[in-house]
Amino acid sequence: MQIHTKRNSGFTLLELMVVIGIMGVLMAIAIPAENTYRLKAELKTSVKDLRSMYWDAQSHSLAPTTKDVTAYEIAVTKQSSAPTPPISEQECVGNTCGDINKVTFGSNIFISDIKCVVGSATGITSLATYFAVGNNKTSGTMSFYNSVGGALIDCDNIELIMSSIAVSGYNFKITLDRTNNSIDYSPA
Repeated sequence: MQIHTKRNSGFTLLELMVVIGIMGVLMAIAIPAENTYRLKAELKTSVKDLRSMYWDAQSHSLAPTTKDVTAYEIAVTKQSSAPTPPISEQECVGNTCGDINKVTFGSNIFISDIKCVVGSATGITSLATYFAVGNNKTSGTMSFYNSVGGALIDCDNIELIMSSIAVSGYNFKITLDRTNNSIDYSPA
């Protein structure tokens, strides 16, 4: 005589609860890490976009779109919090300038500081960078002013510090070096 026992296939309630608990722990670790990564990437992208705009203005000054162009300018302002208003690259003919390119940052990104690294200027809250159009020796050279049409800043090396309100302690700097006529970025 054979005895048949009926065996149900599937998972017990305890096994399902253990799997759901493990998945919950993994999600609790992964979601904040992904958010931080995304916010850091947003800051780095904004820094690269602004640096590219500076490179673009410098390139335009070396080969202007028309013979009447006298300069290309980019003006930025130190902010106490995000968001930074859109920043424009402007093409100037005499004293008249018009937008040719715009950069808009993410809602968490702002320019937290403008520092004069090599020079005597202090307390810079607004910076207008002009790229001259002229003969071969002066085209593409940078000049720093405290605002559009403002006074010349006595500084050879300026750092723009960009920050995110969502990720504290993670900053980048864009270095505008007038002496070497270079534009670079790095972690601050």
